[in-house]
Parts: sequence; structure tokens; C-alpha cells
Amino acid sequence: MSIALVNPDILKWGRNRAGYPVNVVAKKLKVKDEKVENWENGFTKPTFTQAQNIAKLLRIPFGYLYLETPPDETQLLPDLRTIGDISNAEFSLDLKETIETVLYKQSWYRDYRIELGFETLNFIGKYSESNEVSAIAKDITTTLDISIEDRYESENWEKFFNCILEKAEASGIWIMQNSIVNNNTHRSLNLYEFRGFTICDKIAPLIFINSADSKAAQIFTLIHEIAHLWLGESGVDNINFRMDGAKNRNALELKCNDIAAEVLVPKLLIKSKWNNLHTDIENIYNLHRFFKVSELVIARRALELNLINKNSFFEFYDGHILKWNEIKKNQKTKSGGPGLEVLLPMRNGRSFTNAILQSVYSQSLLFRDGANLLGVSFASLDKYAQTAGARW
Repeated sequence: MSIALVNPDILKWGRNRAGYPVNVVAKKLKVKDEKVENWENGFTKPTFTQAQNIAKLLRIPFGYLYLETPPDETQLLPDLRTIGDISNAEFSLDLKETIETVLYKQSWYRDYRIELGFETLNFIGKYSESNEVSAIAKDITTTLDISIEDRYESENWEKFFNCILEKAEASGIWIMQNSIVNNNTHRSLNLYEFRGFTICDKIAPLIFINSADSKAAQIFTLIHEIAHLWLGESGVDNINFRMDGAKNRNALELKCNDIAAEVLVPKLLIKSKWNNLHTDIENIYNLHRFFKVSELVIARRALELNLINKNSFFEFYDGHILKWNEIKKNQKTKSGGPGLEVLLPMRNGRSFTNAILQSVYSQSLLFRDGANLLGVSFASLDKYAQTAGARW
């Protein structure tokens, strides 16, 4: 039985990086806790097979275990989040892997669009943080053609979200939605870690939405990320209205929140519809149904416009979050779920998925590479192509 002369410091680094306590690693490797502790302290060494299993479990290359020091993992996107009282908490392994995968796809798609002669999008970075919120919001509303009629014609939040999404995609914005790491149903993306992220690029701008959130909340996230594009700033976000007044709150995030609020709940319109004969709660629930956004967005807007006071806002906010957490806790996972014809373009974005299909079936991209870019098997790609009628 060969012994692997791995670096114990790397074992400990890899375990912490993956977010696993000692007992979890021991259980997954089917050994006692003491054995893992001894490996990390350098008292004993794992076998070669055990070392291979450790690397697989911690999702690191096997060769990393022999490094003298942990590798320098460059942060791929700016961290704009505020979590509790802590800014810029380290990205989880799930988030890192998601960003890496998305950047890989974005690189291919950018080259694809350049090769086909797509022009640059003039709204990317059109404004800066010094510009007025109202001016930026008006330009987004005009460019995407978002109207009051869209709210009336959308029967529910999901249809309003899809309405905005389609208009954004038509303007050249690539949008991905997912609640798991790639297609791994055993690795859920943590909603409390991030709501979405943006990659600003004049050729292939991309928005990633954590679809674990409710559709009403995703609408705000989508416009928040779109605001990032207009300001030309990439980054990972965790929208948290309760933290808007925190000392360490990122100014860019506050700006994007304000822009999104004005796009979705215009100042003059909410003021005209606020009924002083109703209670704050009644107004919030009535208006959230009209504007097709979450109750928290209405409550935040009402606070900003002095329609409610801070005590009312925080009381409502805390109650709403408590209720939402309880719903998520008791929510049963539905069996079945949407099919490949829905999931593939949703997780990869419709424009990107179509680009891969066109490239594969026009033989300008290897079938193997197309399947890899979409994160599916050969058979799944061919099955989706048949369903979409995209085989040539």
C-alpha cells in the first residue's frame, strides 16, 4: 500500500476552502475523525488512493496536495456584497466554480460575436455614478421599452419577469438563470451568499441570476444588474435592503438599487397610487401586486420617499424575511421539474444556447466542444436540438 507524501498544510487549506469540518471529511472518506486530524497535523500520511479521494472530495487538482504553499486563487470578479456587518466575505467554492464556468462560456461567446461582426453596445458604461438616478433609470426604461402596459398585460410576476428578460435579451444582454452549480442538483447556490453577478462587456455583456429567489425578487435583481451594465461595473451582488444604511455599504450597490427602484417603481407613479386612507401594510400589498415587484421593493421605495417611517419599514422587513424563511424551510422539492427544453436555455441563456446549436450543426464547432460549453452530454445536446428544431 503506497503512501502519498502530501503537504498536511494543503490538506487543511483544501478542507477549509471547501467549507467542510473534519467530521464531514472523515465521514465521506469512511475513516475516523482522528485519522483526518493526524493527516492535517502531519503525524501520518494518507494512502495514494485516499489522497486521490481527498482531492476529488475537496474539488482540487490532485497535484495541489503536493504544493509547498496554497495556490494564489485570483478573485475573478469584484465583490460588492455586504453580508451582515461583514463586507467582502470570501466566495464559497460553489460561487467560485460558477463564476469560472460562466467566464469560460463568455470568452467563447465574445469571440463568436466578434467573428460574426456584431457591433459594440453603446449603453454599456454609458453613465457613471455621478449621473442622476432619474436620468439613468429613464434611459434603461426607454432602451428596453419597459412600460406601464407591460405590468397590466403580465398576469403574474413570472410573466413580468419574462417580459423584461425578453426585452433585455433583444437589446443584446445575455442572461443566465440557475440555482445550482452548473447542472449538479446536489450543489445548490446559496441565496444568502449572492443574488446575482454581472460581467460588463460591450460585445457580450452577461447577467447571472440566482434563481433560488422568488420571481418577484428576481425582477429587482435583474434590473439591479442591468444598472451595473449602464454604469460599466462588473461585480457580485447580494441585495439586502436592511443593510442599505450600513456604514460599509458599497456606494455602487446603493446606486444600482436606487436605479432599479426608479425603473420598476417610478417615484411619481407610486406617490399617485399611495392611499393615505389605507394602512402601510395595505398599501404595500396593494402596490406590490400592481407594480409586479416584491413587497420589500415597495416598502424600500416607500421609505425612500417618506411614505413610511424607518420603524415601519424595519418591522415589515423583519416580518417578511421571517415569513419567507419559513416558507423556504417548509417548501417541498417538486419531483420532475422542467424538461431540458426549458432548463438548457434558462441556465445558459437563450442567445448563447442558440449560438452553440448553430455552430455545432453548421460544423464550425465540434459536437464535443458544444456539449462541454452547454454543460450537457452529447445525447442531451442532440435531444435538445431535436426538440428545438435546430438540427440542419
